[in-house]
Amino acid sequence: KQQREMFKAGGVIRVGEAAGLSKKSIEACVSDEAGLAAANASTERAAEAGVVMTPTFFLNGQKAYEGVWPIAEMSAAIDAAL
Repeated sequence: KQQREMFKAGGVIRVGEAAGLSKKSIEACVSDEAGLAAANASTERAAEAGVVMTPTFFLNGQKAYEGVWPIAEMSAAIDAAL
């Protein structure tokens, strides 16, 4: 919900500028129809895969963890998946 609200009413401009991007480059990005289509397709694939938050981690095609994953636990899970 927070992310949806952030992108309303110029929120994307504020976020981009806070990340060091120029308003001109942000506006060029959000007006790019091909880029928008690619972003929407990526969002749809993520939703189909069960992603409801970021970060979400997958191992071998299966959702493994949502949220901040402690490095020791992540390392152990990766080792087990190898």
